[in-house]
Amino acid sequence: MTTESVKHRCETRIFTGMAFHGHLCNRPAKVERNGKHYCGTHDPVSVAEKRAKRDAEWRAEEDRQNAVAIFRASIQTENERRLALFDEMLAALREAHQVIGLEHTIRTDYGWREWLDENITHVIAKAEGKS
Repeated sequence: MTTESVKHRCETRIFTGMAFHGHLCNRPAKVERNGKHYCGTHDPVSVAEKRAKRDAEWRAEEDRQNAVAIFRASIQTENERRLALFDEMLAALREAHQVIGLEHTIRTDYGWREWLDENITHVIAKAEGKS
């Protein structure tokens, strides 16, 4: 028997939890790296490529989730800003409505003031939950 006819086996030791020392992979070797033989599954280059691909996919998913979280936080911040302005805007609208009412009693020309009065009344009622 010559050395060329010798079939090499994968030299990777596999630990399954069944034995402390593990066992050798029983697959035929496909590549030789640094004087050791490896099957297609345990080839260090193949393992590194698969790990790099998996890590890149995980990083991409993590980046996507971070972008979604940032977007949701910006929406929450905008909603909080608007909510903080709500009372102030409603007070200003009520004040404007009173001024328009006073003007309306003094001057009797109808048109834009009547339209504005009706719309402001409607918005105030809506904001207060009455309509």
